[in-house]
Amino acid sequence: MKPRSPIEMMVDQACGFDREAWEAGRAEREAKMIILRCPFCQKERKQNPDKKDPKGTKIVLCNCPQCVDVGHYCDTVYLDANGKSLTKS
Repeated sequence: MKPRSPIEMMVDQACGFDREAWEAGRAEREAKMIILRCPFCQKERKQNPDKKDPKGTKIVLCNCPQCVDVGHYCDTVYLDANGKSLTKS
């Protein structure tokens, strides 16, 4: 993240924004995120987990909109941090 200008720091202070606390919590927030990965083009995106995702999900293999548009399709697969499938057969 880019350094804050003096004006931005004044606005942060006036609003009660604690940048150090925000930065400290960033790693924790990112650790909770999952990776959505398209199995065809390998594009990835980080996202907060959905309520329907199985517990322990770290990677979800699902089609991106561009691959769906060209006719690729596969079932959604949920993986844990070690790459083990969590999808029920």
